Amino acid sequence: RLCWCTDLEGANSSYAESNRSSSSCSSYDFFRVDAGGLTLVGVAPLAQHRTCVAGQTCAFGGILGHHLSVTDQFLVLDTCGSKSLLPRHLTSGHAVVPTASGAWVSWGSTAMSAPGGRYRLCWCAGGVAPCSSGEFFRTDVGELLVIGVSPLTQRRTCVSGYACIIDRLTGEQVSTSDSAWVLDTCGDTGIPPRLPGSGLFSSSPTAPGRLWLSSGATLTGSGGQYRLCWCASSVFDCRTQSDFKVDAGELIVVSPSPMDQDRTCVSGQRCLIRGLRGMGLSVGDRLLVLHTCGVPSIVPGFSQSGSVLSMGASGAEASWGIAVPSAAGG
Repeated sequence: RLCWCTDLEGANSSYAESNRSSSSCSSYDFFRVDAGGLTLVGVAPLAQHRTCVAGQTCAFGGILGHHLSVTDQFLVLDTCGSKSLLPRHLTSGHAVVPTASGAWVSWGSTAMSAPGGRYRLCWCAGGVAPCSSGEFFRTDVGELLVIGVSPLTQRRTCVSGYACIIDRLTGEQVSTSDSAWVLDTCGDTGIPPRLPGSGLFSSSPTAPGRLWLSSGATLTGSGGQYRLCWCASSVFDCRTQSDFKVDAGELIVVSPSPMDQDRTCVSGQRCLIRGLRGMGLSVGDRLLVLHTCGVPSIVPGFSQSGSVLSMGASGAEASWGIAVPSAAGG
């Protein structure tokens, strides 16, 4: 209701003088005159909480209110009315076909890649306000819970030649059944070569709270920086690389790279290798000449291991010291 009162303070009329003790409109009980109704267009109630999952499209129904329109827009912010948009969050979503049971709100076919967390769902009246920036989204509809990993800068490290077991990714309501996939680009089909299990992590039954590649198989992949991509297996059927759209951070693989760094030594002469490149190589790393790596196949006359002596801009330098290989050429 629109309720009316006039402030008689300062008035000179005799009526004002006789009613001065009760003429200040200082409290609600002075507003006794019902001038009519006021319709307030907007969402109601203001505690309509919803949930979305990172890596999936975000849409939900049943948003109630008065005279909601298909031109209305919704935006996810830390604080409604703030000009600062959240990183990796979608732009504003739209109300689609408001009905008596509430409006259906959708962000279209673009998957949400925001970090997991609890945010505010903010409303702007389309057609009335421009809804062009966060400051126009002042009405707080309720909480939007985003299930997903957080932060999106998580780093894990594995060393080639060993099993790749990492700490589980952290986040908002992430599950022990959730999966991670090592990819060149999250959501794409590019799988780095020579990763066991094609780079798909699963829960380790022998190490609670940790993930492993291919049940603990030995990693022999090339050194490099790869993307750790996440999918909510507890909610969705995460079977293909395209399901792993959320970039949670990077996996660093310590190893030589590339894996075709061929070198030549001469039997009967000291063997020195220069320019060996890779990720995370360090002084003290060892090299051993075998017929097949990982298999007991020592080359007679070349049985000692060499050592990385120094690191430089052009790569590592490794030497077998004063030991002179006397192996047959091959």
